[in-house]
Amino acid sequence: MADRSSYRYFGFRQKREDDTINIEREKSEGDRIRINRNLPKFEASHSLIDAIFEDEKYKGERWWVNKFSAIESALKVALDFDHLAIKVNMSKAGGILADFPKIINGEDYLELNEFIGAKYEKPTFKSICNFTDGIQFIKDNKVKGLSSGQQLFSYIAINVVGAIREHSLIVIDEPELFLHPTLEIEFISLLKVILKPFKSKAILATHSLAVVREVPSKCVHIFRNEGYGLEIVPPPFETFGGSVQRISSYVFGDKSVSKPFDEWVELQMNENPDAEKLISDLGDEINEELTMKILSLGRKHSGR
Repeated sequence: MADRSSYRYFGFRQKREDDTINIEREKSEGDRIRINRNLPKFEASHSLIDAIFEDEKYKGERWWVNKFSAIESALKVALDFDHLAIKVNMSKAGGILADFPKIINGEDYLELNEFIGAKYEKPTFKSICNFTDGIQFIKDNKVKGLSSGQQLFSYIAINVVGAIREHSLIVIDEPELFLHPTLEIEFISLLKVILKPFKSKAILATHSLAVVREVPSKCVHIFRNEGYGLEIVPPPFETFGGSVQRISSYVFGDKSVSKPFDEWVELQMNENPDAEKLISDLGDEINEELTMKILSLGRKHSGR
């Protein structure tokens, strides 16, 4: 019998019924596919609670990486907060929570920490949690608002770490579509922490300079099709901490793509090949690389 837990999908598409969250529907190849914008938040809530109880179960294993600490540390580097919390239903809780709840903005929130796994049974604890509202970030005893990019970063970080097992393969499609470059780097850092002890690997399809610059060249595979079939080639230089310009030119092939600013500079030099004047006019908006380019074009257009 197939192990249904061996594959986990985290995203906005959902097939099964779930009346606890609002959904929009669309048809795809005869199947009813649900687009649920709240699903990553809902799943991340479960993933974080599961991680806390896994930490308690495997804390005696030398190789085990504390998932809750890894998640919290990664999130705290990227987001400014004091602690993570989840809303709880006090009418269901009875007296099991003792003095854990904190009242924030008139709501009952439970501060999440690594000791919860030792204090409660997981089914009992989950039964009082409000997973629909998601994990909350608390700063100065208030719920902290996050941008959409920060929210998605938190969801993917929590879901990936929560779901990882030994010998996992994590596949992520273009994380740069929803992450700020700084968050992309923090996500790569989190993967580096979590993959090795779990003997796991990750595949990222990306067009991000920030991502490529954070990994060694042996991990970078460039897919090209120049009319003679698909080729997969490695970069001929070290990408980890490498030159952004070199990575952009070779890995993503932007040397063959016209650049509007380069075209504008060329036009200016055609009209007036006075490189020093153009550099002076641009002032602080120019960097060393562009300065060298303008000087070179100036010599070209002045005939020297």
